[in-house]
Amino acid sequence: MLTQSPRSNGSFFQYACFQKLRRMHNSDYYREQAVEYRKLAEAAEDPAAKKEFLELAEACEEAADKIDDCRASG
Repeated sequence: MLTQSPRSNGSFFQYACFQKLRRMHNSDYYREQAVEYRKLAEAAEDPAAKKEFLELAEACEEAADKIDDCRASG
């Protein structure tokens, strides 16, 4: 695991990857993504695109719920 800041000896790429991994385990990140997908669904004129964005939002909410459940159980 990377513990250095991007200004120390570690590369910025490593730091960016580490930050992405941290977000991947954060249910708030998935909930924020769900909000963004819902905004895209509202703006979409194509019914198929609207449906896809809403399905992505639902998947993000489910992922966030699973993360929260895992944290609560152990």
